[in-house]
Amino acid sequence: MKFLKQSQINFRNVRDQSIAVVTDGPNVAGVNRDARIVLDNTNSLQLPSGITDERPTGGIVGINGLIRYNETSNEIEVRSNNQWRRLAYKEPNSIEVQTGPVGGGASWIGDSLDGGTTGEIYYGPLEYSDDGAGGDYPSYATPDVSKPQNLVVYVENVPQLPNTNYTLEALDGSTISSPTGYLLGVNYPPGVYIKFVGSIPYGKPVTVLHGFDR
Repeated sequence: MKFLKQSQINFRNVRDQSIAVVTDGPNVAGVNRDARIVLDNTNSLQLPSGITDERPTGGIVGINGLIRYNETSNEIEVRSNNQWRRLAYKEPNSIEVQTGPVGGGASWIGDSLDGGTTGEIYYGPLEYSDDGAGGDYPSYATPDVSKPQNLVVYVENVPQLPNTNYTLEALDGSTISSPTGYLLGVNYPPGVYIKFVGSIPYGKPVTVLHGFDR
């Protein structure tokens, strides 16, 4: 075990052989705005590590900027904007492609539109297939409803314009039911849906590419 020598401790810094807590910046209202931790080492830094259930709890959860290694998802994660998010790496993520005919079938997942006389206008829910999308990192599970421009949407082979031909809407599974004959009165499952401004012609396939913002 190493101990700090008295000569290594002063008002401005605390230093060991390879780690220093430096506070040599200007003070503002008694708070040092330029304090930093310096790792003078060519080796590595070991992050706190644990499974998802061992994430910090209590008041510290409200602090953004926390970082740890998640052993459940095998990802480095940070606390950002009051939620846990995994770090993005250089390698590209797979783009999700959801497609299906308009109308028919026993479920609206992938083919939720019936543009005939029933007037179905919702398509979804939009889902990611990567590990941890809906569990460890819920912010990555579905598109941001405020950013429909992050999707590419086609009806048959015609591209649809965000905020002109469609918007995104999050449904909680209890408020909106299907108007179609084969699902009449059944509530849509929870999730993010494409909401078209008008009924899609019956039989026209809908294709959605999403996940560009991951």
